[in-house]
Parts: sequence; structure tokens; C-alpha cells
Amino acid sequence: MVARGSPPPRWHVVGILILGVMTVSTAAVLIRLAMAAAGTRGVGLSLMLAVLRVAIASILFLPGWRSLDLARLQPSALVFSIGAGLCLALHFGAW
Repeated sequence: MVARGSPPPRWHVVGILILGVMTVSTAAVLIRLAMAAAGTRGVGLSLMLAVLRVAIASILFLPGWRSLDLARLQPSALVFSIGAGLCLALHFGAW
């Protein structure tokens, strides 16, 4: 376990980045396969799959909230986080 306030080991960061790139690069193929298996070509299934992907990612990140120190965050971080969330919602809506 990493001590609170210290940076994570380099291999943790590299491993998470590799896992993230692999996950993102295979997502489009798996979504197309799911759409073909369902026999549908509408936007509804795509949006549902996008919502499920975000929900699963949120559940996976949930344990990290325990170590989040809100007092140390700058106010601009909240603004940028909300902006990023809105852009992500717009991206999934336009997808």
C-alpha cells in the first residue's frame, strides 16, 4: 500500500496506463459486436452501452474517493472537473 500523500510507484502508473489504452482501443470493436449480436442499429443501444461503460468505470474508481482530500484541491479543479464531465456527456450524446 502506498503511504498517504506520497506518489504511487512508477509501475502502478505504467500498468494503469497500459490497461486504459488496451481497454479504450478494444471498446469500439466490442460495442459493434454487441450491436450485431442484438440485431439493432439504433442510437439507443449505443447510448445504453456508453452509460454502462461510464457506470462501470465510476464503480471501479469509487474506492479512490476515500483517499481524496477535498481541502487540498484548488477551486479551479472543481470547475475543470465539471467542464470535463459536461464535455464527456456531450461526446457520448453525439456518439
